[in-house]
Amino acid sequence: MPATDDAVPTARRVCLVCQEQFLPEQRHCPKDGTVLVAIAADPYTGKTIAERYEIEELIGSGGTSVVYRALHLQLRRTVAIKMLKSHLVTDEESKLRFEQEARAVSSLTHPNVITVYDVGVTKYGEPYIVMEHLQGGSLFEAVKESGPMPWRRALPIFVQACSALAHAHKKDIVHRDVKPSNIMIVPTDDDPEFVKIVDFGLAKLRSLTGAGQRLTKTGEVFGSPQYMSPEQCTGKALDQRTDIYSMGVAMFEALAARPPFREKTTIETLRRQIKDPAPKFSEVDPDLVVPPPLEYIILKCLAKNPDDRYQKMEQLRSELEAFAKRSIGTTQNNLVKPVLILPKEQNAVAIAVSPPAKEPGNLKMPIIIVLSLLLALAAFKLFVH
Repeated sequence: MPATDDAVPTARRVCLVCQEQFLPEQRHCPKDGTVLVAIAADPYTGKTIAERYEIEELIGSGGTSVVYRALHLQLRRTVAIKMLKSHLVTDEESKLRFEQEARAVSSLTHPNVITVYDVGVTKYGEPYIVMEHLQGGSLFEAVKESGPMPWRRALPIFVQACSALAHAHKKDIVHRDVKPSNIMIVPTDDDPEFVKIVDFGLAKLRSLTGAGQRLTKTGEVFGSPQYMSPEQCTGKALDQRTDIYSMGVAMFEALAARPPFREKTTIETLRRQIKDPAPKFSEVDPDLVVPPPLEYIILKCLAKNPDDRYQKMEQLRSELEAFAKRSIGTTQNNLVKPVLILPKEQNAVAIAVSPPAKEPGNLKMPIIIVLSLLLALAAFKLFVH
């Protein structure tokens, strides 16, 4: 029988020595006899929301919200449910921001944007968003695990992310929190690295009126300092070009395994975001291999003046796609050669066959003339003898 909204979650106990968890009735660790400590029970795990979503496990937590894996009881489909943290449920501004996120992401219909299935409020006044459950990791996690990402692998990820953000911009939605941890890489049947943009919690809807406008007023600073545009750092009015800057930071970090500015304090990071030009990749690591045209694209995104960047995300996507086509063409022409397999009876080996060199056309006529002269000379000698 599924739990209800009134169910009380069961707290487990943990051993502080071996870190193993045990059922609540266990009082001492069976391995070392240490007194077990109760783990604070999550307020939502085990509950059923809206009589159809059974919350199974906490899978993520941010500054203002938490994300759970849940099961749709009727459809038997695994979903993700995002909820405000319990202490913010009574905060009017936090609730407005959460509702704004729900409106923003539910209005988007793009394969590279996370899909929203449902929104609602529990009987206790807790707002929630039901989304597709993504099986995969973030771009941030991929770089953290493997180091700088090869640019050929990264390019398709960049293009997909730009495509999703361009779609949002066409809907007058500015994400305002573009960063590698919000670019999910999800394997599908057709693409092992399919991109999903997530977390529109700071999204700005330019069509807002009334209470919603108070959340986007000039002078307030929201975001992640390492990925914020200069205008976002100083609380100026924002448009889609702030996302272009942040996308530039995300691309830089993917290829360099670090953002352009990574200082010890938030204040120093903000100062450098506002004042200092982004470093070149060679200045960060001389061993990094980033083609100059791609570096140019990324550094243009990171221009301090919004007027010096790409003006639309669609332009950035087109530039990346054009570079990808050129670079892939070069790779195929220079590295991929036809292979000839000889039969076994001829001691078969694989031979890389280069295209035959083209004969210069201007040599054909002199060769013919020389041959004709030699034949004429031979005929003359025969005649004389």
